[in-house]
Parts: sequence; structure tokens; C-alpha cells
Amino acid sequence: MMMPMSAWPKLWQSLISLYLIALLIGFSRLRSGHSLNAVAPLLVLPLLGAGLFTYYQGRSHDQVFLLVSWPGVMIIALLIDTHFAAIRHRQVPDATLFLPVAGLLTLLKPALLLLFIVQTLLAEGLRLPIDRRQAAAQPPPFLGSELRFIRTYCSDQVGRCALLTKRQGIYSLEAKTGSSLIGPFPVEIILQSDYERMVQQIRKGAYAKLLIGIQPKSQVPGITIRRSDLFLYQMVRTNPEGTLAYFVRRSPPRGPVADQSSPAPLRSPPAKKIPPIPQ
Repeated sequence: MMMPMSAWPKLWQSLISLYLIALLIGFSRLRSGHSLNAVAPLLVLPLLGAGLFTYYQGRSHDQVFLLVSWPGVMIIALLIDTHFAAIRHRQVPDATLFLPVAGLLTLLKPALLLLFIVQTLLAEGLRLPIDRRQAAAQPPPFLGSELRFIRTYCSDQVGRCALLTKRQGIYSLEAKTGSSLIGPFPVEIILQSDYERMVQQIRKGAYAKLLIGIQPKSQVPGITIRRSDLFLYQMVRTNPEGTLAYFVRRSPPRGPVADQSSPAPLRSPPAKKIPPIPQ
């Protein structure tokens, strides 16, 4: 699954620009007589960052940016320290103090945000092993039902589905299949543009089969697929617990599309029936 990088300057372009600037500064200092040991970090870190950049460039989503940017953070810290030292030794004018200050603010913003959530992170980290042991000892019964449902209708043998459900990564691994979604997975969607692109693909009938979580225990938080978004699809059946619904694409209507103005979200159907999508 490839995500093309935006043609407009954004975070990713600024990062590669920082690496180029660091290389230019490093080679300039080598030429002016600095020792290789003193300049080595400004030469090695951009090369390391460029390697990470090219590896993740095909997945250039903002949520992945944190995995790519840590060499850039170290470069900014080095340049800040170097510039402060240059000001202290009167090698550059005091008027350039705004440059390291801007770099410090760039690093302090995410650090301050982290301080606000560190208590939550610690609490989640301490509770996670307990939750995992409890889930392993008494797994919810609907998990096995959902996995069997996916294996039956969405395996590689019968054709992949676009999975719009919680735990889709685990299900894909256990069922030895994958999602046919184009773009970021539902759990990776943090931008409104990503969400709108996914809904637009569904409205155009880009997927032959859809598998959607229709109860809170299986719905992806923050993602609502409405009845009007599925006018090109027909619901075939649900799993016994009614947590997943299986849709197949039907032929596009020849005449005007039926009324698509209903804002009602997709809901779980009544048990032991396969009704049409409720209003």
C-alpha cells in the first residue's frame, strides 16, 4: 500500500530540507579546518535520516512522521548548541539569537505536550499486561465469531475485503489475508482528508467487498459509514452476534440514484434476521 507524498511543502519536505542544510554545514566546517570528529554528527545523522526517509516515503502519513524525524531532532539540538557557543565566543552577531530560540521552541512544544499525558501513558502501560492476561484467559466470544466470519468471506482464497473494523490488523494476521483499502488503515486515520478520501472510494464502489463493524465493540472509533455512503452495496449477511456486516458491490444503477440524503449511520441489525440496512 503506497501513499504518494504531497507535492506541496509540508512536514516531510521540511525534514529533508533540514538534512540537506546539516550536510552543507558539515562540509563547510570540514573545509574551514574543523576536525572530522567534531563534524561527524552533522554528516552521519543526515545520512541516517535520509535512509529512514526513503524507507517510509511510500507511507508518508503524518502519524508515521514521528518514526522518521528523530535524526532531525538530534540535528536541531546540535545546531542550537553550536550556535549558542558561536554567540558566546562572538563568532556570530547577537542578533542571530532568534535562530536557536526558534529551534528550542520547536523542540519544547512536543516535550510540553508529552508532560501533560505522561501520567496517562504510565497508567496505560501498567494496566496493559493485566488486560492482556485477562483477555487471554477469557477472550470475548464474539472475537472467534468475527474471525471465522472473515475467514469465510474475506480470505485470500475467496477474495479480500476492505476491512472497516476494530482489530483488523490482528484479524488479517490470523486469517492470513489483508485489507484491500487504498490509503491508510482506519486506525491510522487522523486527518479529515484521509477520512473523506476513504468514504469517497466507498461511494464510488472502489471495493468489490466490504466488511464493516456495526456495533460499538467492533466499530472503528471516529469513523461512521452512513446508509447513504453504501448505495452501491448490498448487505449479504452478518455474523451470529451481529457485530460485523458483509457487503458486496452491486451493479451501479442506470437511472438516478435513489435518495442519498438520509444521515442515519449504519446500525446493527436485529438478531437472527438479515434485514436491509436500517434507516
